[in-house]
Amino acid sequence: MSKIKTAFFCQHCGYESPKWLGKCPSCEQWNGFVEELITKGGSEQKEKENWSVYTDDQAKRSKTIS
Repeated sequence: MSKIKTAFFCQHCGYESPKWLGKCPSCEQWNGFVEELITKGGSEQKEKENWSVYTDDQAKRSKTIS
């Protein structure tokens, strides 16, 4: 079963935050955060977890977290 979480990413530098921030602490740009829904796959892979990220415009991308 997939777990869904919400994360916010800075459009300027890619910084990730669990909640919306007005100013990015990494690149110090204002109003650059966008909300993305992240679904975590099952536990078949113990070494790596696969995440599917769905942005507001429904474009899909995958990212692997070690």
